[in-house]
Amino acid sequence: MNSSALDYHWYAVYTLGRKEKVVFSELVEDGYEAYLPLRKVKKRWSDRTKLIDEPLFPSYVFVRVSQLEYYKVLSHRAVLKYISFGGRPCIIPERQIEAVKRLMGENLDFEVTSDHFKPGQEVEITAGPMIGCQAEVVRHAGKKGLLLRVGNIGYSLVVNIPAAYLQLVTT
Repeated sequence: MNSSALDYHWYAVYTLGRKEKVVFSELVEDGYEAYLPLRKVKKRWSDRTKLIDEPLFPSYVFVRVSQLEYYKVLSHRAVLKYISFGGRPCIIPERQIEAVKRLMGENLDFEVTSDHFKPGQEVEITAGPMIGCQAEVVRHAGKKGLLLRVGNIGYSLVVNIPAAYLQLVTT
């Protein structure tokens, strides 16, 4: 066996929706080193509000495997594929996994989004008190903040608004 077959690397597997906890449990039960960062989120139903653990990265579970174990992970029923870029599986550096673990251990207010808002883009606010307003992204303005130019009134507002509340306006 060559030494690279015995090297362990972190990968992200993509799971069926809302099956992250099941996949994580199965991987750990099968002896793999796995990581599923969870955050507490307040969910509201018509009759109650409850804090629940929700995956930080929806449909992702991290697993540390060797080349020999790589394909065995795909045999788990709710694992769809490995996350890859350019057709090659994406190896996640150990320091990035450790950084996420440290972040999760802190009591910081942060947000994860796959949206990348850039200056000049037109956005619509889809939730919160400014729902329905359209604005132009001027710049990021610190933690969870975007400097938005609302309308053509000549003034700009620094709005601390989650990126999840914004949607790009397509023309």
